[in-house]
Amino acid sequence: MMKNESAEVVPEKFKTLWQKCLPYLERGRPGDVEHSLETVRLVLQYKDILSLDEDVLVPVGMMHDDDQLEGVDLNAAYDSENKKIFHDLDSLDRYNSRRINSMKSIYKDQAVLSKILEDSLKNFFLEEFRKIAEDNLKNLKDNAG
Repeated sequence: MMKNESAEVVPEKFKTLWQKCLPYLERGRPGDVEHSLETVRLVLQYKDILSLDEDVLVPVGMMHDDDQLEGVDLNAAYDSENKKIFHDLDSLDRYNSRRINSMKSIYKDQAVLSKILEDSLKNFFLEEFRKIAEDNLKNLKDNAG
């Protein structure tokens, strides 16, 4: 990840928190830093369209996959509506070309990966996000074949 990428994505008021999260994310799984940034980017992209609470969901986006953050109760940080929206934003990241290409190295049988992604579409709460994921998956399949 390039230093400038986080500078471009993370809003100024969250930069101090991002710097505190970064060492934990860097010690995590490969791609955790990039995934957290992409999740923040998605929150910011949809915040006005869906009336998202940026002050809650941006920090959650930064930390949501980090098992090393102790004492953080993310379930208490946002209500059920925000949980559904955040879940779908987080899931939507799995349906972009960069993320699918990284999963191809894990799933050597592309039919297995395709089935996992197709089966996961049913886990979206909001139809708007499901439709975006379906369209992304279709476009990636069309461009691959």
